Amino acid sequence: MQKGEHMYKDVNDDEFVSMMRLWVIKNGTYPLELITFLRAKNQEKIIAIPQYVDPDEYLYLGAKSYATYQSALTKVGALMDKMNYSEALHIFKENHPLSVSEAAQNNDIYK
Repeated sequence: MQKGEHMYKDVNDDEFVSMMRLWVIKNGTYPLELITFLRAKNQEKIIAIPQYVDPDEYLYLGAKSYATYQSALTKVGALMDKMNYSEALHIFKENHPLSVSEAAQNNDIYK
């Protein structure tokens, strides 16, 4: 692989959700900050997320494209539900109590 070249891997829903959880548990990153919607040749959307161990490498959600941005966003919403964001964030907060500011801890998104 050449410098600047990216590696992509197709994964299923469970593998994608596991990567979303890993980002939250390891550094508290909200998954929607990481997920990318790429445009396929046919103008459809492909959902991707960087790998935690090498952010230059991306995981594609099952090599499936979505006809509209809305349908891709709906799929991401279903994955967010499946990943149990609140539980993952709780694990992050327990492991990194000084990383989450008091203001952020009082914010509804962190509950």
